[in-house]
Formats: sequence, structure tokens, C-alpha cells
Amino acid sequence: MTASTGVVYLPGRAEAEAKCAELAKNVLEFADEMAVADPEGAERLRNLVKGAW
Repeated sequence: MTASTGVVYLPGRAEAEAKCAELAKNVLEFADEMAVADPEGAERLRNLVKGAW
């Protein structure tokens, strides 16, 4: 941890964040496709992803 920022450096963190962002993007795209058959379920899925991010 650095004294100036209080940020803890974790090896591989940037890669993990990039993978999470890609996964969230894919889930949101799936929710868009799902909305045709289940609009309420798609909205719940979108809210879940947005709340987690």
C-alpha cells in the first residue's frame, strides 16, 4: 500500500478488471437479446450487472 494514495497494488489486477468489464458487456448484450422473450427478466439481469459493477 502506498502512503500517498492508499491504493493496494495487486499483480494482475488490470487484467482481471478488463476481463470483468468484458464479461459485463457480454451479459448486457445477452440481456438485450433476451428482452424479446422476457423483458422483465432482461431488466433484472441488467440491474444485477449494473449493481455489481
